[in-house]
Amino acid sequence: MPADDAGSAYLALVESQLKEERDRKASLEQRAIAVITTSGAIVTLTFGFTALVTNGFNPNAFVKVALTVALVLFAVAAGLGVWANRPLDYREADAAALRGLFRKKGDWTNDSPEEARRQTALVECKILAAARDLNRDKAFNLRRAIRTEVAAIVILGLAGVLIFWSGSTPAATAKPTPSPTVSP
Repeated sequence: MPADDAGSAYLALVESQLKEERDRKASLEQRAIAVITTSGAIVTLTFGFTALVTNGFNPNAFVKVALTVALVLFAVAAGLGVWANRPLDYREADAAALRGLFRKKGDWTNDSPEEARRQTALVECKILAAARDLNRDKAFNLRRAIRTEVAAIVILGLAGVLIFWSGSTPAATAKPTPSPTVSP
């Protein structure tokens, strides 16, 4: 196999890996947005459910604690989703270095095609390594966000069971105090 063919194969491999890593970044960011969205929606539904179910009732301490913990976990999950989606400094080819490859007349023809492919592959390998590190960080935070959201859902389910089976007592209603009557 001539060096030209080997270089083309290596370059194609590096380019496909770089495309895959860029696609992974986009996928991670979309999933982080989904965590934020679902956490917000579930918190909203929880408040509505709680208002409906406890209308006129005073939930016991277990229900209040479970709802509070679930809501805090949803907030943490949303925060982790935001953190996983934060902008990071993804490395790309330096524009000045790219311009330096062909500033002088004849630069297109001075290097062999093999050397051009080798230089291209080296640049793309640096970009790929940096993208993998940053995507690993995004994936770690996304996994934490999803685990936290799952814990919140489990605790919310527990709160729902407690509401239905806890024997909540009617909320204390304020009895009007008789106004003192003054005799003439």
